[in-house]
Amino acid sequence: ARQLVEDLPGRDLKVIFGGGRKQFRPSTHLDPVANKTGSRMDGKDLIEYWLKEKKSRNSRAKFITTATELASLNKVPVDLELGLYNHNHM
Repeated sequence: ARQLVEDLPGRDLKVIFGGGRKQFRPSTHLDPVANKTGSRMDGKDLIEYWLKEKKSRNSRAKFITTATELASLNKVPVDLELGLYNHNHM
């Protein structure tokens, strides 16, 4: 997860869809969709990192977790998308 968000080529991808949301969140973060905590022991919140890094590049980035959120992307201009649809692997 860290390599996908922080390193090349992952950090320059415009669309990332998959599962494994728990790998992106610290163990102190409660996932509101799954009602389970993240699994990162280093305390990093890679989703927040991704959003902030994209904003620093003046990109319109969106993090989504549901099919409803995915469908709504057509209504709002977005440059970059991170969609993690399952707490665990897909």
